[in-house]
Amino acid sequence: MVKIIRPDLIEVIHEYIRRFIEQGTDIDNYSDKDILLMMNYINNAKREKLNGKTHMKLKLTNSELK
Repeated sequence: MVKIIRPDLIEVIHEYIRRFIEQGTDIDNYSDKDILLMMNYINNAKREKLNGKTHMKLKLTNSELK
């Protein structure tokens, strides 16, 4: 099953990534650990559009409902 990600969500993720990695910066300058830390931060940031929940909290809550 292929999930389609909405363009507006991609833009939000892009904005979060740009807080850490400046445009034009070679991503090879970052270790796997650096990228994992960045993604952990992004996934655990509270978001207004999610009623103050984090993406991870929402994902866990939804998986518990299944």
